[in-house]
Amino acid sequence: MDGSLITTLKGHESYVLQVAFSPDGKTIASASVDKTVKLWRMDGSLMTTFKGHEYSVSQVAFSPDGKTIASASRDRTVQLWRMDGSLITTLKGHED
Repeated sequence: MDGSLITTLKGHESYVLQVAFSPDGKTIASASVDKTVKLWRMDGSLMTTFKGHEYSVSQVAFSPDGKTIASASRDRTVQLWRMDGSLITTLKGHED
C-alpha cells in the first residue's frame, strides 16, 4: 500500500492484459496475448499455466469461492478451469 515493489511476475511470452487476485488473496491469475492464463503465488513463483485458447486471453476472473477460474478470449470463448489447470468446459456462442 505504500507503493513499494513486492515482486515482479515474469513468464508470459507476450504482454499481459489483465490480472486478478483470488478471493483469499493468496493467488494471482494473469491473462496474456500469448494465449495463456498463469497462476502465481504471492512470492512470484509460478503455480501452473492454462493453455487452450486459440487467441489472446483478455479477461480472467476467480469464482467467489476461489475454486474456479474463468478466462475470456478473442477466440470468442469463455473457458472455465480448475485451480490445477484442468479445463472444465468451454462456453461458445459469442459473436464478437
